[in-house]
Amino acid sequence: MASMYPKNSYQKIVAVIQGLKYDRELLVDQKKVFLFNIIKRSQINTEIQKIDQKIAQYQSRLTKHQEPEFHLNTMTNTEQPDSIGKRMSKTDYRIERLQMYFRDPKYDKKRALQIGDIGQACRNIKIALTHLGYKTTNTEKYDKELRDAVLRFQIDQNHTNEDGLVGQGTRRLIARVLYKKSRERIFSLMEYHNENLFPQVFVSYSRKDEEIVREIVSRMTEAGVKLWVDYQNLELGANWRKSIEREIPKSRYFLALLSSSMLSKKGYVHKEIKTALYVLDEYPDSDVYIIPARLDDCEVADHQFSKLNYIDLFPNIETGLERILDFLAEKD
Repeated sequence: MASMYPKNSYQKIVAVIQGLKYDRELLVDQKKVFLFNIIKRSQINTEIQKIDQKIAQYQSRLTKHQEPEFHLNTMTNTEQPDSIGKRMSKTDYRIERLQMYFRDPKYDKKRALQIGDIGQACRNIKIALTHLGYKTTNTEKYDKELRDAVLRFQIDQNHTNEDGLVGQGTRRLIARVLYKKSRERIFSLMEYHNENLFPQVFVSYSRKDEEIVREIVSRMTEAGVKLWVDYQNLELGANWRKSIEREIPKSRYFLALLSSSMLSKKGYVHKEIKTALYVLDEYPDSDVYIIPARLDDCEVADHQFSKLNYIDLFPNIETGLERILDFLAEKD
């Protein structure tokens, strides 16, 4: 059947229809772009509002603490210790030791660092906060810049105290967040007034108690305590007697794991204890060097040992280990 339109007219109609389809697709695309821009602009406006709210929040806190009345000699930390539970976890020993990077040994541990303080602890705090994204200049001065960075960190972490001061709670919080992010790597950039941030503990025990001793050593090592124990630290082919005699005085603490089998029979372990007692005489009476810990209900007859306060690792090993970790964590 022949077309009712002339050939040229038909081609024109087809061209017009195709042009209309193209225009429609173009309009649809333009509509999509328009709608996308509206949605994107809305999202951007929402983000800008959030940023404005955050800036206003910071500004409000900074204004509040613009002229703090600090008393350099009497200011103490009023922060509540962060909630880590009543008992020390395996990570907490490390945190308690690492937070000492942010404490100035010139002051009592309860005193908070504040504007006007100068020292390595201030520099360490700046290194830590810069690594966490709060840029500061690398100096030893606790200045307004550092106070503001500490305050922003406290706000971001929803800390109990948002005051721009670095007291006990903030020290622990910085150490915990930093350790979680980079473990102990970043702390190697810091300096500590005492080279032994993780003091060595010599472990003395009887071979007959090796099974329980290995469990104790494993748990303490996992917690971060630096231990010296013969089956882990003696080098291949080393003279074990000389190595032990060298490591006992070199260690900051001597952990004596006492048991009935250990005390009832002669052995080299008694020589270790005698060496430790000799080293103990070199320490002031107020310092602790020997940590006696009983593995069972043994009687400590030695008059020098009996005068020392000991810890029981029985019937519940956990309770005794927590006490040992608590003690080691707090000592400077």
